[in-house]
Amino acid sequence: MRYSFIKISNNKASNKDFIIDITTMKSHSLRVSALLSQCKRHQLGTHFYPDRQIYRILRNDYSYCLLEKGEYANILAAKNRCDYLYDREYIKMNWKECYGDTPNLILLGRENEVEELKD
Repeated sequence: MRYSFIKISNNKASNKDFIIDITTMKSHSLRVSALLSQCKRHQLGTHFYPDRQIYRILRNDYSYCLLEKGEYANILAAKNRCDYLYDREYIKMNWKECYGDTPNLILLGRENEVEELKD
């Protein structure tokens, strides 16, 4: 099945306050629109939903972008990819906090060398 991975972030703290959403919808813009509609219903109190991180982000100044699309055998494989993408995006935006002044190999396209730095 084809999955899309959408990064939705709070513009006021985009380096730490973001999520990666997985969808099978063809248009990532429609997916964000559907999430926004859910959030508005939640705010009006017509539906009960726990206070999810996505609703907190969508209630503020937010932005979104399509990170990638890909074919995955099942949802578990897609969730594993989502976890990887979340870690990758977090490291990209918080490099110095995570690794100090070492070169940002992810931004240089050398992601496989990052694990070597952790040792």
